[in-house]
Amino acid sequence: MARRSSRQTCRCRTGRCRYAELEPYYDKFERTAGVSGKAGNLRGAKQDGGNYFEQPRDRDYPLPALEPSYSQVLFWDAASQAGYHPFPRPCANASRAYTNPDGSRLGACVYCGHCERFGCEANAKGSPHITVIPKAMAQSTFELRTHSWVTKVMLDSTKKKATGVAYTDVSTGQEYEQPAAMVALCAYAINNVHLMLLSGIGTPYDAATQKGVVGRNYCYQPGGGGVTMFFEDKIFNPFMATGAFGVALDDFHANDQFDRTAMGAIGGATINVGQSNGRPIGYRPVPAGTPRWGAEWKKATAKWYLRAMNIGVTASNMPNRYNCVRPGSDVQNVFGQPLAAAHL
Repeated sequence: MARRSSRQTCRCRTGRCRYAELEPYYDKFERTAGVSGKAGNLRGAKQDGGNYFEQPRDRDYPLPALEPSYSQVLFWDAASQAGYHPFPRPCANASRAYTNPDGSRLGACVYCGHCERFGCEANAKGSPHITVIPKAMAQSTFELRTHSWVTKVMLDSTKKKATGVAYTDVSTGQEYEQPAAMVALCAYAINNVHLMLLSGIGTPYDAATQKGVVGRNYCYQPGGGGVTMFFEDKIFNPFMATGAFGVALDDFHANDQFDRTAMGAIGGATINVGQSNGRPIGYRPVPAGTPRWGAEWKKATAKWYLRAMNIGVTASNMPNRYNCVRPGSDVQNVFGQPLAAAHL
């Protein structure tokens, strides 16, 4: 999912990076990945049907929002009547056939209900193997090595400059060293930190002493809960879905949007109704008090599978001294290296 924060500045090294400087790069990514959505703020002008609280953007998403499901329509209507500002959640699923600026072609989403765990038969997901890898492979200077697991970044004698990586071909077990003038860590925050710890890059963060940098202040947006509702008279067809589409509210997200004084709290949450992972073999919504197995459970799953909808919450995870990724796990990976431990 591609999402623009309501915050106005970033926390870069200088502390002076403004959102306006970052916005063109969001825009570039959205066009590369074929993001579907609806702008809520075009150059300072609020747009009906978009995210009312987002920061200004120069132009709309490259593709219109995906078609909402029935549960999303119900949520939109109820939230609007309550005075809130629902908007279609932007996502990298192409709502129609699309060719990105690099010439990569995406098909239209068919709402098959499998994409959050599987590949896309319509090539509608903005995945790297559809959007950017084909462009890279067209360059004579690019080589794609599959089945490769980097186990260490190699450093020079100063321990301050990367000189390449060591990796294992997991299909053969053969180890290699690949020299490089530049090494980019692109394996998401946890794995990037893990690789830095294994490679002796920087000083690991110690929550007890608050010393060190690597792994410090790791935060994620955890699920803050949710509710499942059951309707005798409505059919939701949960198998017709995508991995990211939905309707969301930002009204309870950023600190300047509502008063938390009475709650004695900070932070916030987005509230959303999506529709994914509704495949019958894995999705079995039943009301509280239903037996967890047996004839009554089977009867309940048959009745309520089509008649349930979910409202979810993605809450804030505020940084504190104990938020970190650090070494010390007793569990090892297949290469005999200790795993990192995430503390949230």
